[in-house]
Amino acid sequence: MASDIYAKPDFSKKVRYNRKQLEDTSDWEDCEVEIYHDAYESLEDTTGVQSPEQAPQTETCPKVQKRFCRGEQWRLLVLCTVLSAGIIILSSFTWVNNNNLQMEVKEQKNHSEDMAVNINNLQREVKELKIHFEDPLVSLENNRLKTRNNHLQTELSGINKTLLDEIKQLKNQIEVFKGNRCPEGWKRIGCNCYYKSTEEKDWHDSRDFCKDEGSDLVVVNSKEEQEFVSALNQKAESWIGLFAEESSDNYEWKWVDGSPLTETFWDEKSSKDAKSNNAVFLSADGKWKQQNRGNNKNWICEKNISKSFCF
Repeated sequence: MASDIYAKPDFSKKVRYNRKQLEDTSDWEDCEVEIYHDAYESLEDTTGVQSPEQAPQTETCPKVQKRFCRGEQWRLLVLCTVLSAGIIILSSFTWVNNNNLQMEVKEQKNHSEDMAVNINNLQREVKELKIHFEDPLVSLENNRLKTRNNHLQTELSGINKTLLDEIKQLKNQIEVFKGNRCPEGWKRIGCNCYYKSTEEKDWHDSRDFCKDEGSDLVVVNSKEEQEFVSALNQKAESWIGLFAEESSDNYEWKWVDGSPLTETFWDEKSSKDAKSNNAVFLSADGKWKQQNRGNNKNWICEKNISKSFCF
């Protein structure tokens, strides 16, 4: 009986299958097959002891699991593909970044080397200059150049001052010239400018006009000037700057600038009554005649300019 227990089972006899959940679903995951040998059925009922060979054996049902395994394989394949693509992309970015970093490190290294070379060159130049300036001969030459430079600066300052003074004088002369040149419509002879009016006024108004122009009625001091104003008069009758002023019950002829009467060009035929005819005009024939100041006539103004511009 014991030898029969450990005998090799004959699986070709009386096989019984127990299909669990097969009736409820078509997809069942596990299929248990219990194989019992006829010789051990009585032993199982009496003793309840099972040998290793008597234990139920579980086998995977190939037809059912094939479809399940195929789906899992596809999922794993897709997952592996995605992971591989991600790894490749990350590797590419990492490679590019590494290259860029390596290039930047290389450039910084080259820049640092160039800066080191420049610093060494500058240090060498500073050292050479220091040695050069510490040379006694060089120091002596520098002192000589400094002294010469100071002298030149002093001379230049003097020249500049002289030039500035000359420029100032020229500016003053220009301003004087501008202020003393003959106005438009006036005629110049020597250091004087002359104006002959075309309208008529009395003696006082005629003089006021001349004063407004920075001048006064003409004062004739010479024969040459008499001839000039006679030509300027153009055969008209024009007031001049000679008038009679009462003094100690007597009348005295005076010029408007206060100068005395020295040379005269009277018309001998005219009246000599200074009391009633107290002003002088230039006649058409160039002679002096007397008349009351209230009469209207042309007039001649005279303006003196700076002797620096006389010619």
